[in-house]
Amino acid sequence: MSVELERRCTRFLFHEAKLLDAREYDAWLALFAADATYWVPLREGQPDPESELNILYDDAGRLADRVARLNSGIAYAQDPPSRTSRTISNIMVSRDPAASDTVVVESAFTLVEVRAGVQQVWGGRYTHRLRVDGDETLTIVQKKADLANAEEPMLNLAFLL
Repeated sequence: MSVELERRCTRFLFHEAKLLDAREYDAWLALFAADATYWVPLREGQPDPESELNILYDDAGRLADRVARLNSGIAYAQDPPSRTSRTISNIMVSRDPAASDTVVVESAFTLVEVRAGVQQVWGGRYTHRLRVDGDETLTIVQKKADLANAEEPMLNLAFLL
């Protein structure tokens, strides 16, 4: 693993967080591959998204629908829209043993959300599988957000993690 690739992956995660906090959803969606998935498991240690219930499990088409709703101005669960601030840390990059063109980027996150006078703090771990294309472009193949409080009662989760 080259130091330069590790730096690029770190900058990629910071850029993604910035796009989400700025509600630049179309630009964020453009970071995903056509075959990508976005997964928020319902419980700790859940082995795969297909065998159990999930908080969220979207393919690229459903993710595009979610972004279209958020951009439409009529996403009632986001009226007013959430203001968010993400902190990404503890970034570890490794090669994906199952795919030579893919790296696995694990990180910790803290997300502060403020909406309608209520502040919530979300935290957990991200696992990004990033495809490294021939020209060194990084593309999200899978984003997984393991919430620390996934098994606890939670308020509306109508924004993007």
